[in-house]
Amino acid sequence: MRSNVKFAAFTILEMVITMMVSALLIGLAFTAYVIVYRSYLAFEKKNGETSIIMQLGRTLQRDFARSRRVCTRPDGLVIYGQDSIVYEFQDNYMLRRSARLDTFHVEIRNLQMTFENKLLTTSSADSLVDRLSFQLLLRKDTIPFSYRKFYSSEELFNN
Repeated sequence: MRSNVKFAAFTILEMVITMMVSALLIGLAFTAYVIVYRSYLAFEKKNGETSIIMQLGRTLQRDFARSRRVCTRPDGLVIYGQDSIVYEFQDNYMLRRSARLDTFHVEIRNLQMTFENKLLTTSSADSLVDRLSFQLLLRKDTIPFSYRKFYSSEELFNN
């Protein structure tokens, strides 16, 4: 015996259409999330690289300003001041040795050390340096850095 009572319900076609629209919206939301997340990761990486470069620039500037003299050595330079600080320059990183060891992961190009506009070589160890210049490579861009040390006549006579 059949009952003639009708229930209010959705048809299978309505349910399928609703599920397809929901799947489409979820797919779009997930794709947007992935795009935003990748952009955020790229931004964080670029910020980290920029932070390293800024920290390196400030540290070198401070070390040059506080130094009594700056001299060459075979793999970099020594900054004499209250403490001796050694900088070692490699192609893919720069080491700073003082009371602690700092490593700056940067690509260095065109490293030049001069004294009174005369280019010094790494073989001229323990020579005074009054200018250090190099370029950092960051994502196919080169960023020039230049540091000067001004000596008094007394410092030049004592060396």
